[in-house]
Amino acid sequence: VQIWDDATIRTGAKYAADYLERYAGEALLHVKWQGQTRPVVALSVELAWADGGFDEATTLLFIRWLRTRYGEDIAALNQAWGTTYASFWEVDPADAAVFDFAHLQAKEATHPQAAEDHIEFRSQLVSDALGMMAAKLREVHPDVLILAELPYQLASQHPHAEGYRIGYAANPSCLLSADI
Repeated sequence: VQIWDDATIRTGAKYAADYLERYAGEALLHVKWQGQTRPVVALSVELAWADGGFDEATTLLFIRWLRTRYGEDIAALNQAWGTTYASFWEVDPADAAVFDFAHLQAKEATHPQAAEDHIEFRSQLVSDALGMMAAKLREVHPDVLILAELPYQLASQHPHAEGYRIGYAANPSCLLSADI
């Protein structure tokens, strides 16, 4: 099951709703927002991307995203990535020779922009999924605020922070669905 699947969205929203109901009168964070006290919940702590996360449907989403990002111009993608693809359909997001995350952290990757685009796509997909979870959660708890949460501060140079950014798509764009 992928993060953007309806089953994942429903399950994430239900878990958050159950959490809000369980801790409503206890240790739940509340903030004053626009003159009203509102509950706060973070929908994610770590943004795991299990088993590469690229089934056929996710690969198609990635290719569509690349086509938009590079304006349908495969030459622009090839120039940015240092590749020689004849079409976007040749891109395989599981190709470790192009998406070399192990060497990216050490600043030794052969195709660093390809790996950065891969990370950014995953980050935006996570943000979209969290946004859908938030929308479902608000069907039951319309007053809830969604807190942005990353394992490390933005722009941290700590090696573990880079590991989360690279391996778990913990980029700033994964926070776009949050209120605070």
